[in-house]
Formats: sequence, structure tokens, C-alpha cells
Amino acid sequence: MLGRALSPSPIALFLLGLAERGADGAVDVGGRRVLLSKGQVVDVRPADGDGDLLAFLRDSGRVAGPPLERCAQRARAEGLSLERVLLSERIVSGAALGDVKRRLWLDRLVRGMARASAGP
Repeated sequence: MLGRALSPSPIALFLLGLAERGADGAVDVGGRRVLLSKGQVVDVRPADGDGDLLAFLRDSGRVAGPPLERCAQRARAEGLSLERVLLSERIVSGAALGDVKRRLWLDRLVRGMARASAGP
């Protein structure tokens, strides 16, 4: 099969370097802000048009619509984070919520890398 050889993304290599050095701080990748602590990604902030955790949970089908909307309403009404309400209502476990957040961050990061690679 002929075609382009696979090669690692310069952005991916940069992020791996930060992880190896145990870097703390933030870097911008395609409009998303990647937050690092001791080389670990602790958040990927959305760019315009990226969905939030509520939309990601809804779209993934991980949480049924009515309980999810009930938790979102409670979070807004009480000024709490959606994550806190989901955990307190036992809608998801801490492990499952962590998994969903990592998937959300990965989705944002991949979109950011694609945008950055495409150029202006």
C-alpha cells in the first residue's frame, strides 16, 4: 500500500516532552488551553463551539436524559458543579466520571491539534 508514511505530530511530541519533564502550567493547542500539573493533563479548556460536560454526557449516552437534566438543573440552582451533583446523586461513580472527563479532554485536544495543524 503506497501513501504517506506515518509520523508523529509535532504537537504530540511537544506535549510528550512536557509530560516527561513533569511540567506545570498551561499551553494553547488550537484554541484549547491544556492545563498541566507535574506533567499530567488536568484539564483541557474548550474553544468556541466545543461542548461542555453536560453535552458530552448527553451525546455519549453515558447518562440517561432525565437524570442528567435533573442534575444540571440542581447544579445551576444551587451553584454547584455538575460533577459534584452527579456524584452526590450517585448517577455516576468517581471512576466513571474521571473516564468521561478524560474522553472529553481527548476530544478537545484532538480537535485542537487538527485546527493547529491546519494552520490559519
